[in-house]
Amino acid sequence: MMKIAGWIVAVCLLTAGSGVLAGPPAKGKAKTTRLQEVWTCPISGAKVTDKKSRTAVVGNYRVHFCCASCPQAFAKLSAKEKQAKAAEAAKKDRASARKPKEVAEAAPEAPAEEAIKDVWVCPISGQEVRDREGARANAVVVGNYRVHFCCDGCPSAFAKLSEAEKLEKAEAAAKKN
Repeated sequence: MMKIAGWIVAVCLLTAGSGVLAGPPAKGKAKTTRLQEVWTCPISGAKVTDKKSRTAVVGNYRVHFCCASCPQAFAKLSAKEKQAKAAEAAKKDRASARKPKEVAEAAPEAPAEEAIKDVWVCPISGQEVRDREGARANAVVVGNYRVHFCCDGCPSAFAKLSEAEKLEKAEAAAKKN
């Protein structure tokens, strides 16, 4: 019985002392820092609600994107621009988290936003968009529509329209969709 008690004491002392014996971490080992989750899209500025959204890591930030075209636009930025966009999005996240309760309670409840609908008929030519992957880069959000174009010339023609005309064209293209 004494032998068993002695072994138990020895195991306890070794287990408790193992942290002390290990010493400080070796130099050159990377510190693990916790990334700050940023739920404001750094490209569009929209709140990201999809927990399975695409992400990118920039500095100490893990930024989430609102749609499939935003990561592509983000990838085209320089490292300095990415860091600035991530920091700005993080700042928006913190600002929205600090809203006083009385302001939140006094504000009227906003109606539920409709989901953004992809429109795969070009609002300029009226043709169906065939190259869906290529068209995602030039997509434009108008109202509740994400409008895609059939070629590289149509986005510039669409940009010249007034906001009312853009919405009208997007709605007409959505009906053909």
